Amino acid sequence: MFEGGERERIATEQGMPMTELRTNEALLRALENAASRKPSLSQIDKQRLSFVMGSLPEDNKMTREQVQSVLERQEGRKLSAA
Repeated sequence: MFEGGERERIATEQGMPMTELRTNEALLRALENAASRKPSLSQIDKQRLSFVMGSLPEDNKMTREQVQSVLERQEGRKLSAA
C-alpha cells in the first residue's frame, strides 16, 4: 500500500498529472482485507453455478436447480438418480 504522498510522488515522476481526488483510506483497507480472504465453499459454489448458468445458450431449458443438481453429482455430493 502506498504511504502518505508516495502515490503523488510516483505519478509526478512518471509525468502523470494528479487530481485532487482522494480515496477513503478505510475503504482501501477494507478492500485489501476482502481481497486477501479466501472465499468460502458456499461462495465458490454460488460463483460456479452463476458461471455455468451464464455460459449456457439463451434457449437452454435447464433450471438453476437442475444445473445445481448436476454440479453436486459431479462433485460426489449427491447420489445420482437411478
